[in-house]
Amino acid sequence: MLVRHRRLPHWELGAASYFVTFRLADSLPEPVLEGYEFERRDILQTARHQGRKLTGEETRRLDELFSERIERYLDSGVGACRLARPDIAELVANALRYFDGQRYCLHAWCLMPNHVHTVFTILPAGSLDGILHSCSRCAAGPASRDRRYQPRCRRYKPKQAAILRQ
Repeated sequence: MLVRHRRLPHWELGAASYFVTFRLADSLPEPVLEGYEFERRDILQTARHQGRKLTGEETRRLDELFSERIERYLDSGVGACRLARPDIAELVANALRYFDGQRYCLHAWCLMPNHVHTVFTILPAGSLDGILHSCSRCAAGPASRDRRYQPRCRRYKPKQAAILRQ
């Protein structure tokens, strides 16, 4: 298993299947994201200062911060929702399909007005970082050249999602 730490940790397991959500930048405004990240840092720092591991409640709270709350916020339709435009949605769908069978096996995807859910398995020629970069880059052009609308990759556990099969 390969673990990379950037803004959030990424765990990569060869030939594993992943549920990945990427979103347009304006779908989760910086003040909202900063509030979630502040709360996350506070939970982690409290445990660290007390010299202990996270409690079950703290772990549950972290999961909820970066899955359920973000999902609810995204589903509320904040931002310009440019992915709701049929012309942009088609371009993004084509971008998702572009490396299907080469870098990944795309099992399912769902375009929402301001974010995209995908389920895929990495193939030997692919890497998680490369796939996430390609998805963001390919979708950024169709969505807008304006950085406010470019996708940001985020992974979180879905509670419920309407996934459309190809």
